Amino acid sequence: MYLDADVLEYFKGRAAQPNAAPYQTQINSELRAVMERGTGDPYASLLEDERFISAVAKRVRGSLRKQ
Repeated sequence: MYLDADVLEYFKGRAAQPNAAPYQTQINSELRAVMERGTGDPYASLLEDERFISAVAKRVRGSLRKQ
């Protein structure tokens, strides 16, 4: 598996902190969390994001005005 250099450096930096898990362990943990969240609706978090909802509403209003 290939990772972008900035991603790898981020996790290596975290791993360099005192008492931190190795970077491979941290990457696996983050990926596992994504997998576990992925069993439901992938857009559920967007529906709870007020900024996202406001942006969609603004775009819809703009589309309706053009009609």
